[in-house]
Amino acid sequence: MPLPARSDREHLKALLDWLLRAQSVTDSGGVSAGYYLYSGEWGPAYRETTGYIIPTVLNYAELTGEGAYRDKALLMADWELDVQLPEGPFGEVQDDGQVLPKIFNTGQVIFGLSAAYQITGAQKYLDALVRAADWLVARQEPGGEWSNFTTQGPKTYHARVDWALLDAFRLTGKLAYRESAANNLQWVLEQQASNGWFEHTSLTAPDKPWTHLLGYTLRGLLESAIMLDDPIRQRILEGLQRAIPPLRKLVEDQQENRKFPYLPCTLDPRWESEDDHTCLTGNAQLSIVFFRAADAFKDPELRVTASLMVEQLKGLHLPESQKPFLRGGLTGSYPVNQGYCAGMLINWAAKFFADALLLKIGSPLKYRG
Repeated sequence: MPLPARSDREHLKALLDWLLRAQSVTDSGGVSAGYYLYSGEWGPAYRETTGYIIPTVLNYAELTGEGAYRDKALLMADWELDVQLPEGPFGEVQDDGQVLPKIFNTGQVIFGLSAAYQITGAQKYLDALVRAADWLVARQEPGGEWSNFTTQGPKTYHARVDWALLDAFRLTGKLAYRESAANNLQWVLEQQASNGWFEHTSLTAPDKPWTHLLGYTLRGLLESAIMLDDPIRQRILEGLQRAIPPLRKLVEDQQENRKFPYLPCTLDPRWESEDDHTCLTGNAQLSIVFFRAADAFKDPELRVTASLMVEQLKGLHLPESQKPFLRGGLTGSYPVNQGYCAGMLINWAAKFFADALLLKIGSPLKYRG
């Protein structure tokens, strides 16, 4: 049942404070992956998402002028330096304790290192970023995709890695980063059907990706297009103009569904779904895509759709609670016991909802990721 919403800034502060609470429980500087409602435990610090949480916390520090948030973000960045693997990548901890290098995770940490370098000028962050970006370039296939050090082969959501490499190019001028990004963007576009849907996006059923992963793909494409100035930019924008309208229509049409007015968790190649649950992370991400696309395509109506999605999320968010693990956090799905990350409050849902609120209130998102 949706709750009465508070102001954008009240929800935003609650999200940021929850993220810092998730950081404090790890005693490392990294941010806990989230809170497991069924077991009553916080998860371990998560390298991938801590990486892209750093820009969010720094953007909030810029908005509020509160230095404590800046300091916490830099603690996150320093933790990432501590866990960077010798060859340069960032990985994922396996059940046996070993850390497996991952393409996607490495790209996401680059966002945090970039933001930390921009705000401090400290060479240690730039050096770590270069080592990570060099590792990504060296692992790319001749066709532009990444097949190894991935989850189930090449994926379209590696477009977010392309965005990270373009940011690395912006900071360093190393053409290899720009070329690597352009090559994978070309591969991603080759996975798109005429109706805008993407193959090779899902981690579960091949033809039913979560909106979370669609959000990764579309945001990576959009931000990459904004940073590029050659013919592939136009190709990306044309691809987005095929994918965004059906998603927008789904969001708006679903409002008429009195039983379940939310975007379904997964979507098939016809942009259809039988799900009776929604992925809150994906909803936040797609609202960001709509906000950013509204500017890119000079279409203010997209901003209306984005704001509608944010208001829905506010109705499912608890900015106040007597329970610290609940206060300000956001579950992976709604209802909480179904679908994506069932029974868990996750840090990346809070991060993307915070970014959406920052955009809604007019923040330029100086630090991206």
